[in-house]
This record gives sequence, structure tokens and C-alpha cells, in this order.
Amino acid sequence: MSATDATGIHKPVSVLFVCLGNICRSPMAEGVFRRMVKGDGRVGVIDSAGTGAYHEGCAPDPRTMSVLEDNGETEYDHLARKVRSCDFKDFDYILAMDVENLHGLLRSQRRLVKNGGAGAALARVMLFGDFGGRKGEEVIDPYYGARDGFTIAYEQMTRFSKGFIEQVLSGALPRYPILVGSLALGDFALSQHHAVKYQLVKDLNTVTARLAAMNARNGLNRSANSIRAINPNPSRRLPILLPCLYPRRTAIMDYFRRKKQPDILDPLNPDFLKRRAAPTPQPQAPPQQGDLAPTSIFDEGETPRKPGQAQRDTTRTSARDPTVLAAALDPKPESRRRWQRRQIIRDVRTRDQLTKAQRIARTERESLCKSQFYKTSVKKLMPLARQIAGKPIEEAIIQMRFSKKRVAKDVKKHLEYARDEAIVKRGMGLGMVRPEADTAVELEASGGVSGKSNGQDQQWPGMVVEDKKGKRRWVADKSSIYVDEAWVGRGPYGTDYDIRAFGRANLLRPPETSVTVRLKEEATRIRLMEEREQKRQRRKVWVPLPDRPVTAQRQYCLW
Repeated sequence: MSATDATGIHKPVSVLFVCLGNICRSPMAEGVFRRMVKGDGRVGVIDSAGTGAYHEGCAPDPRTMSVLEDNGETEYDHLARKVRSCDFKDFDYILAMDVENLHGLLRSQRRLVKNGGAGAALARVMLFGDFGGRKGEEVIDPYYGARDGFTIAYEQMTRFSKGFIEQVLSGALPRYPILVGSLALGDFALSQHHAVKYQLVKDLNTVTARLAAMNARNGLNRSANSIRAINPNPSRRLPILLPCLYPRRTAIMDYFRRKKQPDILDPLNPDFLKRRAAPTPQPQAPPQQGDLAPTSIFDEGETPRKPGQAQRDTTRTSARDPTVLAAALDPKPESRRRWQRRQIIRDVRTRDQLTKAQRIARTERESLCKSQFYKTSVKKLMPLARQIAGKPIEEAIIQMRFSKKRVAKDVKKHLEYARDEAIVKRGMGLGMVRPEADTAVELEASGGVSGKSNGQDQQWPGMVVEDKKGKRRWVADKSSIYVDEAWVGRGPYGTDYDIRAFGRANLLRPPETSVTVRLKEEATRIRLMEEREQKRQRRKVWVPLPDRPVTAQRQYCLW
């Protein structure tokens, strides 16, 4: 159903979708909802915003636009912005993608209610997942994951939008009624931040009786005119939230705690909000270039004053001089200009073409991990390092698991840690889970075949890979991790004592050694194998000529 103003006239519903940065989830929800309600006169303004200003002014994530285009939404355009205070008044519904953003919106709405009254926060702040059939369902942020997360988010947005249309636009009651008298509470009343329980009533007589009871309890003289102003049509029943007349106990010790002031349970009472009202922030001058932030550690603040000393005015009359700051930020401007000139000349000469080392660094992944120092010698740890070098990471872990060496258990733990670090920090070993763009670049750089059909990756058939030692191994996934190199390093000597007879003790210096592994993906080994094969094909056959000087053998016999 459409929203209704104080005159009872129906107006289109305005919806605002909110996530954290406004580049992934909320733009996708806006695009899906726009496509589903296109041409529907019951819906007015549709927009999206974020609780943080991390990406303000940026376009949506390319993966979001790709998923929208794959599903037929090709005309969507949006620039990220942060949630403003006027949004709580301009929109009827503010739908959050997860509980964290929901709590942030509720705190902002409560702050507006305390500072500006009920007219500044009339929006219904709700969780978008509540319209999907399961209460409390969230949309997980897919920003740090693969493209599959955006596909799952799109399916959730479609299901939630259908539920919103069925429950709100088709005439069903909203999930949370929001009005108590003339005070807009919304989810603010249901957030359990106040020791008051609320119940849903539809009878105006019950509302009048409840208000009379609250007036008698709190010493107020207030009628139900505010309720009638909200519902000018008595024949139409309007759901209203009213507070119950008993507090909510949160602990057993609340029964024995002495209360200095009586609790005010009536939300219509102005003291209900004044008791927890925060001090009004003072208007500040706009920041200028060179100023310090209020939370900066370099701000000197107010110095302690002696008794009888007047307070010193610490207000900065002018911004700091940029020329003075340049002494620390840009101490040698001529050197900086020469360096910038050399960089520009290099880019012009190379025509922005990457070298082989730069191209390999951008298309292939590797991870270097050094272990802690183990109480063993280089002589004992070196055979294990030679054993795991050149093997897949899982095979190396299995060999260390069944090794009879005492230090093999520590090496196995280090290999597991290095594998997890490579997956989390470098994105190695993810296979087809990675985004299509990165996969296509790596396949092209490694000489493989990029199998794509209808926007989905096909399974790589696999191949036999030969390492530099001539050993062949079947590889089913180009992104699988293997140990490219493994070496040991001598650490500081420890201190120990060898207790002998007759009170004698020998001072021992046990050695400590660490192991370092360099992990790479099989795509690197495939590239090296292809380079060796091309070099072998380019090799020319050596042909002896009559006039060639003999340098590798003697001209005469040695007898």
C-alpha cells in the first residue's frame, strides 16, 4: 500500500536501500527493485546510500554491474553517497542489508529524534531480509569475495523485493508499525534499547484508555487527539504501538538496586528523551588546508592552568603556512622534480610497455613464508627442505606427516600455515572460485585456453607438466600451489647446561635453524616448461667446419 500523509491522501512509497559503502549490495538492490516496479505508480523515489563515505562519488563495483547486465538491467547508473539526515524524512522505508548497518541507522534515527523531534525521523528503518520469509536474514558483503557472492546477493535481492511488493505495495500490513501518538519511533521502539515493552493495538478506545493511564501515572494532561490526527478516518483501523506499564528487567540485581530517579515509561513524555539526551554539538568552522583533525594525536589541546590564571584562547585564527609544512613534506623539491622527469622519460621511451618481470609479477602469484627458529641443526633440517622442494603443497604436508624425523612435525605445521597465508593474502589456490577477469588474465599469460561459455568458466582439462629436473606430474588445476623453493637459515645459538657428577656442569650451545618456503601456482611451472620447450626448439645443430680452430681438444697425441 502507498504511504498516507496527515490529510489521508495516498502518496507513492519512497524506498532507500543502505549498505556499508554503496558500491555492492545497495546499488544491486536498487537496480533489481527499479526493474521490478518499473511503471508502477505506487512507488516514488528509489535510491541507495551507504553508512560510510569510503567510496563516495565512485561508480558501483564492476562485478555488481556485470551481474545486473547478465540479468537484463543495462540502464542503471549510480554514484555512491553517504546517508544524510534528511533521508529519514524524505523516504518512507529505509532498508538495511545487514544487522550492523541496521543498528547504525537506528542510532542515527534516535539521535535525530532527540535533537529534532519526531518530524525529523519518520522513515521506517527495517532489515531488507525480513521480507524474504526468514526473519533476520542478511545479505553478506561480497566485496572481498569472488563473483559468485554477487550472484547469490542478486538472488536474495530478487526474493526480498518480491516480498516487499507483496507485503507493502499489495495492501498487507508492514512488518513493524511505527507510530505512537505523534512520536515517530519505527524500529527505534523495537530495538530493545529502552526498558519498555510494546504491544500492538488496533482499537482507538484501547488507545484512549492506555493514554489516560499513562497520564495519571506521569502527571500529564494529554488526550488522544494526536492519535486521531494520525488516523482521521475512524472506520479504518490503524495499527499503533503502545508501551506497557511495567519495566523490563535485565538482571536479578535490578530488584535490589536503589534507583535515584523514577523511570518514565511514557514515550510521549518529553523527559523520556531528555534524560538520555546528548549535549548539542557546537557549530564549528569549516576545515581549511593545514588544519588538524579533532582526533589527531598532534593536537596539543588545552594546557593545565594555574589557580587564578585566565584561560588562554586556543582558537586557531589562521591555517598553518604550507611553506612551513613543505620543509618536512617536501624537503628537496628539485630532487623530486628531477625524479618525476626521469619517470616520465622512462614511460615515454618504453611506450608504457611492461617488461617481462613486471608482466610476470602482475599475472602470477607467489608467497614467501619464513618459519620460527627450531631447536635443531642445519644438518638435520636440510634433508627435509630438499624433500619438499618441487612438490605440491598437499603432497609435502603428507610426507612430513609420515616422516620419522622429529622436526618434521614442526615443518608440517609451517607448511600448513604458509598454505593458509598464501590463500588468504595472495588469493592462491582458489581455482575457478576467483573472478572471471583475473582468471582470464592468468590463462592468457600462461598460454592456456580460456574456456568461457555464456559468462561461466568451464573446467580446465588438465595436462602433464614437466619440472626443471625432468620429473613429470599431472596437473588438474592451474592455480594449485606447489613448493618452488625451500631453504634453511642458521639462527642464534641457545644456552643449555649439561649437569655432570660431583657438581660439575658443562655449558652447551644448541643450534637453532629456520626453514623458508616459496610457494607458487602451477601456472608458473607451466610457463617455465613452455619456455624451456621453445628454447630447445630454437637451438641450432653444431656443424664442424674445415677451417674451424680446434680449441676443445689437443692437436697431437700424448704418447
